[in-house]
Amino acid sequence: MQKSDLRAFSTTEIDGADAVRSALARRIRAAIQGVNGHRSVNRVEVPVRASIDVAAFLRSNELGASVFWSGRGSMRSFAAVGIAEEITSSTVPVDADRFAEVLSSRTADIPEASRYYGGMRFDAHQPPAASDPDEAWSSFGTYRFVLPRFEVVRSGSDTRFACNLVGPADVRQVDQVLDDLAGLVLPVAGASQVDLPTPIARHDVPTRDNWMPTIRRVLHDIDAGTVEKVVMARRASLEHAASLDPYSVLRHLVGATPNCFHFSFAFDGDAAFVGASPERLFFRSNNDVYSEAVAGTRSRARTTSADRALRDELLASEKDRREHAYVEDAIRNTLAHFCTGLDTPDRRTEMRLTGGRHIWTRVQGTLRERVSSPELLLALHPTPAVGGVPTNAALKEIRHREGFDRGWYAGPVGWMGRDRAEFAVAIRSARIRNGTMDLYSGAGIVKGSKPEAEWDEIEQKIGNFLSLVD
Repeated sequence: MQKSDLRAFSTTEIDGADAVRSALARRIRAAIQGVNGHRSVNRVEVPVRASIDVAAFLRSNELGASVFWSGRGSMRSFAAVGIAEEITSSTVPVDADRFAEVLSSRTADIPEASRYYGGMRFDAHQPPAASDPDEAWSSFGTYRFVLPRFEVVRSGSDTRFACNLVGPADVRQVDQVLDDLAGLVLPVAGASQVDLPTPIARHDVPTRDNWMPTIRRVLHDIDAGTVEKVVMARRASLEHAASLDPYSVLRHLVGATPNCFHFSFAFDGDAAFVGASPERLFFRSNNDVYSEAVAGTRSRARTTSADRALRDELLASEKDRREHAYVEDAIRNTLAHFCTGLDTPDRRTEMRLTGGRHIWTRVQGTLRERVSSPELLLALHPTPAVGGVPTNAALKEIRHREGFDRGWYAGPVGWMGRDRAEFAVAIRSARIRNGTMDLYSGAGIVKGSKPEAEWDEIEQKIGNFLSLVD
C-alpha cells in the first residue's frame, strides 16, 4: 500500500470543514496586514465544533512535516502539519553554542501557545560509523525543530485549529499559505482505520549469537573499572509485504499506553518516528524545572498477588536500585549547576505501566536567572538511563560495540516555547519507512548483569510494543 492509498482511507470531512477553513483564512489575512518589516511570529486560531481524527489528519495532509505530541497524563494533544519555520542542522558534533543561541532567540518572543517541536540524535557528538550509515535517519538531522504551519489542538472535548505566521517572510507568501489551507483535509473522528500488514521477516542487530560475547566484553570493562554502567540497545527490523501506516501505529499506542508521552515526527515525506515513552527528561515552566530518574524493569502479572510480588522484587533488587541511583545522582548533579535549590518530594517508588514497571523518583528545582531550555536539554541528555556512567566512557562503549546507528532513538524529543519546554526520552519507539518497522530497545548493563537475562528483557520490551500496535 503506497502513501496515496493510505490517504484514500480518510477523506470524509467533519461537518462545516469549509466554514472552519474560511474562518481561519480570514484571520490569516487580518494578521498579515499587521506585520511590519521586523521578524515576528503571530498565531491565529478558530474553534472547531466537531472532533477531528488526528491520525487521519496527519495521514491525509503532506506539507513537508508532520508532528504529533501529547504529554504524559495530559488531556491535551497537538497534531501539526507544514513548516512555518524550522531550526535544523546535520552537522556532527553539534555546535552547542549555536544550538542554544538560535533556539533561545527564536522562542524568546513567540506567542504563548506557539511551540517548536522536534528532537535530537541520541549521540549528537559523533557521526555514525561510515561503514554502516543509516540513510533512513537523514531527514531528521542532528537536530530538527519545527514551528508548524497548521495545528489541530485538542484539550478534552475542546478542539481548535491554528496557524502560525512568521513575518515578514509570510507576507510575501500569504497566497501559498492560503492555498495550503484550502487543500487541507479535516477528517471526521472515527475515520477508517488502516490495518497493519503481517510481518514476513525479521532481522536483529545484533543477533543473539553476537549479543552474548558483546555483553561479556562490556562486563569485562566494568570489572576493569573502565566504566560502571552501559546501556546497550538492540534493533529489530520487521519487513512487511505492504507499506505501513505510521499513524495507525500511533493511534494504537495512544489508546493502549495511557501513562506515557506519545509522539510522532516525519519530515519530507520520508521515515516516521513514533513512540510511547514513559520517561520525562525535563519539564520547564518559567523558573520551575522538573526531571525524574527512571531505571530498572519488571513485567506486569495477571493476578494482584503476583503483580505485587514483581513490584516488591524490583524495589528490593540491589542491581536495579544501583541502576536507579546512577540516574538520580546524575540528574541531581546536573540540575545543581542550574538551580538555586533542589528537592526530591517523592520517595523511591514504582512507575506502573501497561506492559511493565520501573523504579521512579522525581527531582525538582528552581532555576537561576537566564537559564535557557536549550542549555538544560544539552546538559541533561543523555542520562545514565539511556547512556551510562561515566557518560563519555559509556558512549565510547556504545559507539564501539552496539553495531547500529540509534538516530533519534533514546534521544530527546519534545517542544520549546516561551519560557516553557517539555522533553521526553525517545524510548519505546519505532521508525517506520515504507514496509519496514525498526523497533529499538535497550537494557542497562552493570556489575552482576547476565547477558541472557538482558537479551530476554529487551525481547520482552519489543514484544510489549508489538502487542500494543498489533
